[in-house]
Amino acid sequence: MQAQDRLSDIASKSIKQSAVFIGHGSPMVAIEFDDWNDRLCSFMENIPYPKGIVIVSAHWTTDDAIHVTGAEVPPQIYDFAREDYPETLFQLTYPCEGDPELATSIVSMLNERGHAAKLDDSAGLDHGAWIPLYVAFPNVDIPVVQISIPGHASPQTVLEMGRTLRDLRKKGILMIGSGNIVNNKHLADLEHKYAETDAWAIEFDEWFAKNLNDLNIDKLINFETDAPHAEKAVANKSHLLPLYFVLGALQQNDYYVNLHEGFHFGNISMRSFALSSNQ
Repeated sequence: MQAQDRLSDIASKSIKQSAVFIGHGSPMVAIEFDDWNDRLCSFMENIPYPKGIVIVSAHWTTDDAIHVTGAEVPPQIYDFAREDYPETLFQLTYPCEGDPELATSIVSMLNERGHAAKLDDSAGLDHGAWIPLYVAFPNVDIPVVQISIPGHASPQTVLEMGRTLRDLRKKGILMIGSGNIVNNKHLADLEHKYAETDAWAIEFDEWFAKNLNDLNIDKLINFETDAPHAEKAVANKSHLLPLYFVLGALQQNDYYVNLHEGFHFGNISMRSFALSSNQ
């Protein structure tokens, strides 16, 4: 398995779908365009069109079990403060269909592997899910199922969730994790999108990039003891955990694809990547 940097290396004839981690950043990425938007869209245009999307977002955690959206049309959740963002964001809509049959299958697969899971017919898509999908798939023609992160989950737990579901890729399902490798809003410069990046954030992000490039999952699992500035970089583990869902979807002959690297607001990593294969 080796890294690939050129998006054109992704062959549309691939027999299995990719798995993608999206550094989603602020909801404003839906209306403020930069290289992140361009790179994400370019990649999605070069993979087989997904038959469905299964997504784990940093913004949906549940304590009793893993919840899986089961609605025919999952509600769209505007889970950000109205006073912090322009009204334009609250006018965006992403009326995608759900896939109750796929959701039911996911619940069964998770339960069979010892992960307590259940359908949630009332749950909707939070902004960590629908905002990046609004950017990457604006036609709103792909059914979407969202999976919650179980409360107090470890990287290993979420990795195993991805492993349990990874064969969905062979059925044309795009598996997505949406979060951020570095996200410390308490230290971020939220008034300046392109503020100078903190040195500690760069060091942590580069450590992750190297081990992602090498697909060194053991090192990535142990980031808290092995990575520099881990306590500062991962102020809330929920933003990092979706990355392990994607790593769990790793299959033989996959290679790492660097989609985007960079920061917003001084320390929020927008690094995004894919695991893809031409076999």
